[in-house]
Amino acid sequence: MDIHADRGPVLIGSVFPVATVATLAVVGRLISRRIKNQPWRMDDYMVIVGLVLTWGCAVCATLCVQYGIGKHLETINTTFPYVKFWKTLYAFNQVYVATGPTIKISLLLLYRRIFDTALFRLVVFWLVCVNIAWYLAMSLSGVFTCLPVKGYWITDLPGRKCMSLLNYDIGYAVVNIVLDVFILILPVHMIWRLTLTASQKIALTFIFLLGSFACVTALMRLLVSILHVNDPDLTWVYLDALIWTVVEPSVAVICACLPTLRPVLSYLLPRKFSLSTASRKSKTAYGASGYPKGSTTHSTDPQLLARLDDSGSMKALNQTTVQGGTGGDDHDSEGGMEGITVRHSIELREYR
Repeated sequence: MDIHADRGPVLIGSVFPVATVATLAVVGRLISRRIKNQPWRMDDYMVIVGLVLTWGCAVCATLCVQYGIGKHLETINTTFPYVKFWKTLYAFNQVYVATGPTIKISLLLLYRRIFDTALFRLVVFWLVCVNIAWYLAMSLSGVFTCLPVKGYWITDLPGRKCMSLLNYDIGYAVVNIVLDVFILILPVHMIWRLTLTASQKIALTFIFLLGSFACVTALMRLLVSILHVNDPDLTWVYLDALIWTVVEPSVAVICACLPTLRPVLSYLLPRKFSLSTASRKSKTAYGASGYPKGSTTHSTDPQLLARLDDSGSMKALNQTTVQGGTGGDDHDSEGGMEGITVRHSIELREYR
């Protein structure tokens, strides 16, 4: 083993390319909005905030490399800037714990716009609340990891008391993964209730399930942290956990943008997308429901709720409209994905 080895460049080479791809994904998402003549929505703003926080994590990780992360501790013991390193790690933790909930809320708001039913809105509302509560709990726990607070970076402070960093990491990671799984499967049930062909349902399900990559990176981060927790060569082994910690939010940003990118991909690769569309049309003129592709069908959702207004005299019946086909000319549809447009209408009936 070369005790003078330096793995710091490995972190730089791993973190910044993925963060750059995440940036391109967000830019592509915003360009897609422009192509469809749609304004930015709250989910777009939230994913932008998530991207900024992701870059904040990357910058903090780079500073940790400058302070010795990636080198063997015995080679830098006399010069290791402990205070600067732990202060940077303290700031990094606060940025990191804000990144996950922000990206998850962005994805939930996107779901809310695509699948706008009463029950789904309620589920999304509670999941957003859980994410906010989770962030507040982890942020406050991170701020007061040590008492007094400066004991986090002054390791020999008299009277210093700190919670287990491993327990903190495990607590965050477990909730993070559980929420990822819930949010991942949330739209699948809605997709399979739409009046679409089986191939369309499978394609949409696949797009949304690509978010499982974020779950995998979160799990890898947890496993690496557990494996190296008792290793005395802190600066050498912590690099692996730090890499996964920064890659995880970058992958989450990419996954959150994937369902929105078809307009910009169709613009950049018109030949590829036009050929795939023509191929689908040539196979059959009718969908599985018996209606021509591109036609509009109406279905009554068994779980859609009738709501009374404040006067108690009007009942609103929610109705879902699904339009198949390429959807290329639908510039004004609210929140629909390219190729699939879900509309909702309200019929008011007066009872006397």
